[in-house]
Amino acid sequence: MVDVSATVTAVSISSRSGMPRPNVEQGELRVCFGFVGNKHSVGGNREVCLCDDETYEQLRAEGLSVGGGSFGENITTSGIDFSEVRPGDRLIFDGNAEIEITMVRKPCKALTPIDPRLPKIIVGRSGWLAKVITGGIVRSGMPVKHISSQTQAIF
Repeated sequence: MVDVSATVTAVSISSRSGMPRPNVEQGELRVCFGFVGNKHSVGGNREVCLCDDETYEQLRAEGLSVGGGSFGENITTSGIDFSEVRPGDRLIFDGNAEIEITMVRKPCKALTPIDPRLPKIIVGRSGWLAKVITGGIVRSGMPVKHISSQTQAIF
C-alpha cells in the first residue's frame, strides 16, 4: 500500500466519561498517555480512539445523527480507508505527532443512547485504537499521512 494523505476533521477530548466527546480546536498527545485532559488517556495500546468521516457519512445515510466525537473517539479523519488500516500501521499528523494502530475498536453498550441499534450496526466499522509513538499537537484541519505497516516492512 502506498502512503495516503488525508485530513483530521475533528479532535474530541473530554475530562468526563461518556459520549459524545466535544470537539476542540486542538489537543496535545503525549507518549504513554494519550491526549492531555482526556478522561480515558491511560497509556498502553488504547491511548487514542479513531473514527472516520466516511463511516459517519454512511450512518447518516442510514438515518442516524452522528459526526466527529459521537462515538467517543478522539480523532476523526477524512481520506483514509479504514477498511485498509491494520495493526502496526502509523498515522503521522503534519510531520509532528505519530500514533501506531494497535487494535480494532469494539462497539460498546454506551452507544445505545444515540440509537439502540448502533452497537450492532457499526460492527466492523467502529474505528481503531492506537498508542502514541511521538507526542505533539493534533489540530482539526491538519494533514495526516497513513503509512501501512506493509510499506514500512519493505525498507
